[in-house]
Amino acid sequence: MKIWPDKLAGLFAGTQKTTKWSPEDWLATLRRAQRSALVGKSSREVEKSVPAQDRPPAIRRHIQSAAVMGHYNRQELVAESWYLLRLLSDLDVPVIFLKGTAYALADLDVAKGRMATDIDILVPEDAIGDVEARLQQAGWASMKTNEYDDSYYRQWMHEIPPPAPHGPQPRDRCSSYHSAQDLPHHP
Repeated sequence: MKIWPDKLAGLFAGTQKTTKWSPEDWLATLRRAQRSALVGKSSREVEKSVPAQDRPPAIRRHIQSAAVMGHYNRQELVAESWYLLRLLSDLDVPVIFLKGTAYALADLDVAKGRMATDIDILVPEDAIGDVEARLQQAGWASMKTNEYDDSYYRQWMHEIPPPAPHGPQPRDRCSSYHSAQDLPHHP
């Protein structure tokens, strides 16, 4: 049996007739979604569009598991966002959350099932040095270790190299979510 990419795309587009899928079709499609980091979104689409009685029992467990993982990921993302706001609050600079984080914080439907791997924020260009220093003071360090990468991010991508927490985390952290923040220079 061959699973074509259009089964997964069709699931998102709502054009797939999943009632004719075998359990193997379901598992192969969900495995493909997992390899593509789309298992959360795929599971969300299945929940929305395929009645529970039309899902094989093993698939129901996958869907439930993906829902739990997605819920946990969202909680961690929100907690980490609040942590960043508190960390940067006395700098008195506006912090704008972008992309997936913004969707999650606004509780938009598009964020449901989405698995976040980083937090993108935008700050004024003249505050980047202060924000970067504050992150470093809090134990965050650039994931790019050579001068070329650092220069490339700053010059061509107009952002600092993504920092990530290193070493022991502060006791007052509300989150164990380890993410990277991209700080674009320009909106």
